[in-house]
Amino acid sequence: MEKNSWIVGLVILVVLVGLAIWGFSKNGQKNVSGVSTSQSETKIITGQENYFDVSAKVMYFYQPTCHYCLLESPILQKLAVDGYRVKPMDAAANPDFWAKLANGQDNPKSIYKIQGTPAFIGPDGNRLDGYQKEADLKAFLDKYRSKL
Repeated sequence: MEKNSWIVGLVILVVLVGLAIWGFSKNGQKNVSGVSTSQSETKIITGQENYFDVSAKVMYFYQPTCHYCLLESPILQKLAVDGYRVKPMDAAANPDFWAKLANGQDNPKSIYKIQGTPAFIGPDGNRLDGYQKEADLKAFLDKYRSKL
């Protein structure tokens, strides 16, 4: 009889651990930085943002899971309400955008010499590298407003 209760206890323990794991994965895991990876809590840049326009003159180099790109997204969303658009340039999908190869050597295919994301490059080659506050980004985009 004692052997059967030990087995029942083990089965209950396995079921509880399984439910705990299932519940944890359903609620979204936290990565090392504390940012949730749940789709409902983390916006992943999908290419369907209202600020993207393939005909825009200002190129926006981003990576879908880049921390600073995710911080830039609400600013771009806000500026999009006023008609600002940027041309999406997914740096994660195109290794030829990067200035350096993995071995640290210059990439002869690199056209834009991207060192990091986010990065904005105007049609005249002027650029803003890194996360930008709304006022700074708006001022940069205003230079090309008639060209957007």
